[in-house]
Amino acid sequence: MLDELRKLQSSKQRGAKCTLGQLIKTMGEEDVHAINEAMADVMIDSNTISVWLSNRGYQIKRHTVARHRRKECRCDE
Repeated sequence: MLDELRKLQSSKQRGAKCTLGQLIKTMGEEDVHAINEAMADVMIDSNTISVWLSNRGYQIKRHTVARHRRKECRCDE
């Protein structure tokens, strides 16, 4: 069982870097500040954040934002 868990964990880490994390590196300071505040606010859902980003020309999906918020992305690798 432990070997299966290790295999599953290592396969999870092979994907692409976090799309939102990469996007934040290209954003202007004002947008980075706004996105960081929105991500920290539990009253603002991931769909609203993805729509806000889309309205500013950044194409990102709701599930990508949600994964980033849960820290299940590859930003910290």
